[in-house]
Amino acid sequence: MDASHSSWVGQVREILKKLMTQKAKALCDRNLGFECAEDFPGYLYYTFDNVKVFFPWLIVDDLPSKEILNYLIKVAIQIKACSLSFTCLSGSALYFNSLRSISDIDFLEYEFNPELDPRNIKSPNEFAVLKQKDSYVEYITETPFYGTVEVTNLIVSIDSSQLGLGASKNSSPYQEAPLTHTPRELYDPIAIGKYIQFLAEKTISYLHNHPAKAAKRLLPLSRIIEDRKIAGSILNAFDSKAVQDALRVKQKIDLIRKIKSRTEEQITRFVALAQKDILTIREGKSDSISLTDAETELLKSLNAAIKHIALVNYEKLRVFSGA
Repeated sequence: MDASHSSWVGQVREILKKLMTQKAKALCDRNLGFECAEDFPGYLYYTFDNVKVFFPWLIVDDLPSKEILNYLIKVAIQIKACSLSFTCLSGSALYFNSLRSISDIDFLEYEFNPELDPRNIKSPNEFAVLKQKDSYVEYITETPFYGTVEVTNLIVSIDSSQLGLGASKNSSPYQEAPLTHTPRELYDPIAIGKYIQFLAEKTISYLHNHPAKAAKRLLPLSRIIEDRKIAGSILNAFDSKAVQDALRVKQKIDLIRKIKSRTEEQITRFVALAQKDILTIREGKSDSISLTDAETELLKSLNAAIKHIALVNYEKLRVFSGA
């Protein structure tokens, strides 16, 4: 079926367009500092230092504090590789208010013409480059809200075969927040269906070996299908400070193990900073780069809780995934 010429798709688009407008309006009324993007149904925007960032309605309840958003916006500007490109906030940092944990901070940069606007990989003073490929840069830095963390910037070209400025097969408009750029359409029923299918498939695929990753897919799925019971269960699983601390310690340990063999001075200093983070999280008791028995049990319990939530809703996930 050619969706662009389908009468029913057009009718559903108009219904969704009105629905998205109302969704954004309702969220705007209870989220101070955000404005409805009148010309872009389903989006709210937030402005920091004259930089406007557009957020899809389904992630607004999970966004971090404005202080953290301001920091993320500043980083996005600092590491932007192209002059004519536009950057999007992306990844688990957008859900920090709810999941209270991150493994890294992700950015997505859309480039228009690499021949006219070649990439210039930035390396700000407080950052060190861990890995650099043609279209991917991995940094390490010390953040004011989560200590030592990896920061990634994936650079992708605009896919001109897709409708909508900024369209790319590498991402979805429902999980990215563009800076100072026209956001993509949110009310295409075919795209919404594909996104729901993607989230359900990833939740199932991560469920047994990477339950924490499964939660990062199941939460946005619960938002877009408006299943408050699933969303509430996920939030409750991550609500304990002890669990949040265990996740932070694990992230620091994983990072130290990844970089401890590196010899560059600008990278090795982050080993000490990450160990200092661990010592702070553990309230001065230990900076060991092994999880304690208590931390291990907390993470096992978290994984079990996430699996339980998914399995209780497995039939729903199976249907959404198309399996």
